[in-house]
Amino acid sequence: MKPDFLSMTCVGQPCRNFNIPASVVILDPRDKREKFVLSNMALGETGNLIFIDTETGEGESFPLPGDAGAWGLVNWHNEKLVVGTCPE
Repeated sequence: MKPDFLSMTCVGQPCRNFNIPASVVILDPRDKREKFVLSNMALGETGNLIFIDTETGEGESFPLPGDAGAWGLVNWHNEKLVVGTCPE
């Protein structure tokens, strides 16, 4: 009998290029809710910013056109999100 942990099912293509070099917590000016922001760097691809509502866990993703991602994120006095990008 095989142990359960050896049973595998293919559910799709694995993510091969995903990296989170920066994160920050902000107060979203659109809805006044706290958001956890992650920058995703994808070498050779378009990076994105991921906003996660800290209370509900719901998220949104915003692409960074023409850029592989962001190395740095800064919450500037809860007024602006400063994004330090990393062009290819």
